[in-house]
Amino acid sequence: PIYIKTKTTGESSYAFRKLIRVIIEPTGCLRLNRYEYDIYDDSNNPYDGFDVGLLINKCYKRKENIKISYDERNWLEAMKTGALWALAGFAYGGVMALNHGKDFFGNPLPSTVCGNAGFEYCGTAKICQGEKIKVVKNITCCESECISSTTNTKEDVCKKAGYKYCGQGLCNGHERIISGLTCCSGRCKASATENADLICQKNHYEHCKTNEICPGNIVSIGDTSCCTKKCVTQGVNSGGILAMPGEHAMAPTGLLSLKNITDVGSGLNTISNLINIDDPWTGAVIGFIAGTLFEYQKQSQNVGEFNVPVAVKDLVIKTLKLVIRKGLNVENERHILVKKGETHIETTQDNPLGVEKTEIIFKNNGITQTDPYKPIFRILEVGGKRLDYNTSYQIKSKKEAEKMRNMEPLAIGGKSFMQKFHLQFDAYKAQPRKVTVTPEASCEIGGLIGTTGPKAVPKVTFKWNWQDISMDECDEGGKGMYCDAAQFSIELLKKIEKINELLKGQNLNCPSVEGILSEKTQKLDSLKQDVAITQIKIEKSGKNATVEGVIKSNNNKEMIVKAKITIQKEGASNSIVCPAGEKAVKLISESNVSCTFTGLQEGVYTATITIEPQLNTCKSECKNENLGNDRIFTKFLVGKVAGTFEKCKPYSTSRLDRFIAANPNNEKLKEALKLVKFKANLIQDGYTLDFRKDFDEFSETNDFFSTPTWYKGKTGLGIYFSNSKLFKF
Repeated sequence: PIYIKTKTTGESSYAFRKLIRVIIEPTGCLRLNRYEYDIYDDSNNPYDGFDVGLLINKCYKRKENIKISYDERNWLEAMKTGALWALAGFAYGGVMALNHGKDFFGNPLPSTVCGNAGFEYCGTAKICQGEKIKVVKNITCCESECISSTTNTKEDVCKKAGYKYCGQGLCNGHERIISGLTCCSGRCKASATENADLICQKNHYEHCKTNEICPGNIVSIGDTSCCTKKCVTQGVNSGGILAMPGEHAMAPTGLLSLKNITDVGSGLNTISNLINIDDPWTGAVIGFIAGTLFEYQKQSQNVGEFNVPVAVKDLVIKTLKLVIRKGLNVENERHILVKKGETHIETTQDNPLGVEKTEIIFKNNGITQTDPYKPIFRILEVGGKRLDYNTSYQIKSKKEAEKMRNMEPLAIGGKSFMQKFHLQFDAYKAQPRKVTVTPEASCEIGGLIGTTGPKAVPKVTFKWNWQDISMDECDEGGKGMYCDAAQFSIELLKKIEKINELLKGQNLNCPSVEGILSEKTQKLDSLKQDVAITQIKIEKSGKNATVEGVIKSNNNKEMIVKAKITIQKEGASNSIVCPAGEKAVKLISESNVSCTFTGLQEGVYTATITIEPQLNTCKSECKNENLGNDRIFTKFLVGKVAGTFEKCKPYSTSRLDRFIAANPNNEKLKEALKLVKFKANLIQDGYTLDFRKDFDEFSETNDFFSTPTWYKGKTGLGIYFSNSKLFKF
């Protein structure tokens, strides 16, 4: 508060005159609708002793961006698919083991063991000729050949004839053919030199030449490598890993090259070609790994994230407390109680998320005020919390993640909040004050005469009927009544309708497209008492031009100022003086002056305004200490040289003066301009949208309001007046 004390002539001390309350609106989240509360408690009145205000929370809600991530990948689910692939791999490996000369479980067959060692396996149905037996990996193999147990052996045939059977190339003596066999009369050699083809053929295998490849398994017999299948010339499709059906042979690049595996069988077949599966256990392991990885990669399609903007609570009000500041210390106020009342939420254009308004109730608990000019001041502390939220969520299911778009995020704490207000409490019983009225002289300001005292009755009218309010009801120079919002609205709407009547159906010349381009300004001297011509501007239309000027003064006293307006064409020796002659205008702080020149020839012109302040017309001393700003000039163009074009739009009353310049003889335009620019006497009142809607409803529905037909209906002025976008005060 600011205390005003004065001391007049003849008084020895200062006396209290006025208490000024200063309110500085807070910049934080909270504010109050009032900062002064009347809590005087009359013991005879059970309904006083408290006062109610509104605590306005502008930070009730705020926007947060919530990030929601989802990941449906699951190793356990992927391994379930891998288990199916493992079963298929087990069966596939068993089949491939049989194709590689093994049993289903991948164990080598006796015939394969003996064959890989270069021997024969006779089994139980045959015997080894000559009983040349070799044991290989616990398998009994035959070094010679297997024959039927009932068949005479080659050795028996030769022995009966007195010879020996040595075999091809092993006879160290004379040879004789007996019963188709080559028998030897001498000793048998230990070994003979045989070529690779004979060695492989003897053991029922094939020997591949340098231009051939082995499509089966390679078996080593001594130093010779034999093939279990028929050799194939290089480049010929064998149907195996070296050449897929219908394609040239191509080496695989690894598991990562497998694409579009549509079933387990084709996948295992490809993997088998890569790593040569020949037992069910390897097939099961490879199938499990491949199936698990394949399924996990497939699940990766359902991995992602998205952001959701949500409105969340921001400031939550927790406590209200009144305190007394005593120096650096603070004490709780016990004689004034404060508590929260009802709370409601309002949405506004400035805050679409909502504003929280909470009633706060102050109750007198035994405090009194002894001096009416020394009210009680206390500090209101409002405590609360600015909430923090979890803004990132990890969800397993994409479907569940989508459901969270409408979620309310989880608050995870927040920061403490405190805002303080300096409040005034009045607890003094008001006493009637005797006012002594002394006659005072009338005052005059700028031509307005004000009076005071009992005879100074305000010029107001208590009529709100459309028929009783004239078009100049509130105007200076008219009836001069002081109007409220409803009365002024009726006058204003009548002026608008009259302007509409004057301008309707007019066939007008349009102003020039340049508009006000030829313009120059200069400043009033703020350091001296000064009178100046501060602006000149030109409005052109065709061969007509209006020169307009603004005259200002900081003497703040009424005076007469003469203004001389001239134009001069370049190359001409004489200037053209304003047809209306020299202008004389009344000036207090600012006045306008203008002159229209018609029928101008094409060319470049210089317009000049020169002022002569009549200082002796002031009631008290006036000065013009700066003569340098008493003259101003500017250039403008007329005709085709100027490149002028007409600009009709926008059709606005703000451009009436330009249309008048283009149509100097149109009296209706001039009459409309008088209705556009006027001064009105108004009572301080509200022109809110609620008032305008109520005004419109009464005008449309109540007959006693005598509303004219041009206001009503879908084509009336009412649709403009009740719309804040189409009609603004």
